[in-house]
Amino acid sequence: MGATAIFSLLTVAVFAQSTFAYELLLGSRADYNALCTSPENNQVVGLPASACDLTKYIVCWKGQAAVVMDCQVGYRFNNRTTWCELKENVPLPNGCSETTVPKTPTTCEQNGPGYMPAPNTCKFYVWCVQGGYNYTLPCPKLSFFIHRLATFVYITEPYRYQMLDSEYDECMRKDPYTVDEIEGRTTTRRA
Repeated sequence: MGATAIFSLLTVAVFAQSTFAYELLLGSRADYNALCTSPENNQVVGLPASACDLTKYIVCWKGQAAVVMDCQVGYRFNNRTTWCELKENVPLPNGCSETTVPKTPTTCEQNGPGYMPAPNTCKFYVWCVQGGYNYTLPCPKLSFFIHRLATFVYITEPYRYQMLDSEYDECMRKDPYTVDEIEGRTTTRRA
């Protein structure tokens, strides 16, 4: 997939009321690829029907799941309209219950919206919104929140250069990724 295609996918997702949290798949999940029914066209679909998490959706590219995006806090993905909408307008499937994003006891450095590191980890960040509400959100897989940049940075190339070695080392001390996670290996337990 070329840079233009990825840019197009992310542009579609941004206009679909997304935050910038995403997980890059590029066709690596067969169960998500099965939801992408149009091999010629781009499409936006919800997670599998069994998933109770309506805060995420899949951006498809040529019949493959390319990216999983997150809706803004307080929004859910509506499969009927293929947009993130206020959660009050999108009911949860039967058998699912509401989960709340925890408020973090963090004082934001500036008035108004912004992002701060979560205490004791680089794998989460605090989203500060107006009115004194603070939400703890996860960084995408294989990324760390970097306070100096006020955003997350992937720990793999070609993105790693944005992070100072001292920032990487500090985050790995606080909450490390394993070699298996970094190299994309899964481990299976034997009975």
